[in-house]
Amino acid sequence: MSKDYSPVVSIIIPVYNSEAYLENCLLSVLNQTFKSYEIIIINDCSTDDSSNIIDWYKRSYENIIVISNEKNLGVSKSRNLGIKYAKGIYILFIDSDDYMKPDMLETMVNVMEVNQLDESVCNFVNKEGLNISYTYQEDDFIMDIEKDGNLKEYILNYYFSNKHKYCVWNRLYRLSIIKKHNLSFKDNEFIYPEDLLFNLEVCIHVSQIGWINRPLYIHNIHENSLSRNKRPNAVKRAFNMCDNYYSTIKKNCLDNKLNDLIYYLFLYSFFNNIKKILLLNDESFFDLYKNIKACLQNKTFLLALKSNYFDESKLRKKIKQILNLKLKFIASVYIYWLLIYEKNKF
Repeated sequence: MSKDYSPVVSIIIPVYNSEAYLENCLLSVLNQTFKSYEIIIINDCSTDDSSNIIDWYKRSYENIIVISNEKNLGVSKSRNLGIKYAKGIYILFIDSDDYMKPDMLETMVNVMEVNQLDESVCNFVNKEGLNISYTYQEDDFIMDIEKDGNLKEYILNYYFSNKHKYCVWNRLYRLSIIKKHNLSFKDNEFIYPEDLLFNLEVCIHVSQIGWINRPLYIHNIHENSLSRNKRPNAVKRAFNMCDNYYSTIKKNCLDNKLNDLIYYLFLYSFFNNIKKILLLNDESFFDLYKNIKACLQNKTFLLALKSNYFDESKLRKKIKQILNLKLKFIASVYIYWLLIYEKNKF
């Protein structure tokens, strides 16, 4: 492939020990009906047969670029390397254990170009063995993010209600926006979820987003999926994500408009991660206690407990959801008591 070649789309694929799924992923890209793309594979020190699969495809297809990390960097830093070397007008991030429908690129690029969008989002399928589930169904639409109030509306109504999710692999981004504003994925050792933070930061800088109600991406859920793995320090990392985003909106002079969104983000992150910790039995009760006490040192979280997004009836409902999952009773009661106590004390 010529050094002067300018693809329309750069497709970024971090790979770590994906031998069981990698070939299907690569074939789904190579079989796209839209052909103007480059594939940037970041081999993150795989120890299985992934490296041999990557080498074979690199020799066979000139539009495949391979970056081999000298040490394991994780998905965030690997994606950032992809951004650095990407030359497309648009950029797409996909996971090496997932795959695309043949017309995914054609459909998303067409929507972007016809409507002059900065980002497009497609529907997707969750596949777990023989079980298949679809995400939110809604007619295609274009949302003007620049209009007052639409940024907050989009984030609240589509990220946190799981309509569009906050993952990156069902989105096509205009690369110039990412590079102009030096956007990147934060280290997932300290930030969780890094996909959410990246998308929240992208949203600040885009003008219009388009929704495509077609399941163009297939997300594989299996025993080694990130969603099934334990998440060390999940609450602390989630609060780091919230604090990071708060700094970003203040830097962009949006704190007056988005303060209440930050409160929601803190509450969402807290309850979501506490529930997952209990569900996965990730931590001892003592570790959970330390985690919650640390959260209560965060002044913004305490303000969130005072905000309109939090009240005792909502808390009781969330605690009931935890109890319905037959999780730790003592932990659930403790969470309820401590938050109400701290809210009234603050």
